[in-house]
Amino acid sequence: GGWAGAAVTVVVAVSSFGALNSCMYLSARQFYATARDGLFPEILARTNSRKAPHVAILATALWTSVLTCVMSSFAVLVNYLSCAMWLFYGLVGVAVFKSRHENPDVYRPYKVPGYPLVPALYVGACVFLSASTFFAAPAQCFLALLFVALAFPVHRTTFVWWPERAARLNIPVQDGGASGGGEPRLRVWSDADDDEF
Repeated sequence: GGWAGAAVTVVVAVSSFGALNSCMYLSARQFYATARDGLFPEILARTNSRKAPHVAILATALWTSVLTCVMSSFAVLVNYLSCAMWLFYGLVGVAVFKSRHENPDVYRPYKVPGYPLVPALYVGACVFLSASTFFAAPAQCFLALLFVALAFPVHRTTFVWWPERAARLNIPVQDGGASGGGEPRLRVWSDADDDEF
């Protein structure tokens, strides 16, 4: 009846706001951490007095607003996003296997329960969801994956090739790119960093 439809609408709306909140936290902090390691523009690594990456949050909100306005419908935006998103989520599970294999003796404050079955099932589910989206909207998913692929040469040119060339020509490079040797300035995570989150 009418009341059931209204109830479902409210539940979906509340769930959507919760998902939006978590995505904003996750995406903004991905940009923040990447910029902090010298792989994105330095401005995205700035934080306010409460240690919140306000610039990265605003950048994420701006980019999301642009995509929402450009796309013909929200469903199209979801199709563009889902295929690549689930692939990258699956890579998180792959990273667990890679980390365990290459650094078996490293201290881990959190261990994946049910390893290796749980992360293997997670990776399989992510691949299935990504493939399902691709078969449902192949053209849109292809363009989304193409957009992701184009990011690799742009990133390498901006943060590897240009800093190396600038170092050879003695051209000052602003903080936020790779160092003079072309290697990213990776930062080792410590317990003190937890205060930033």
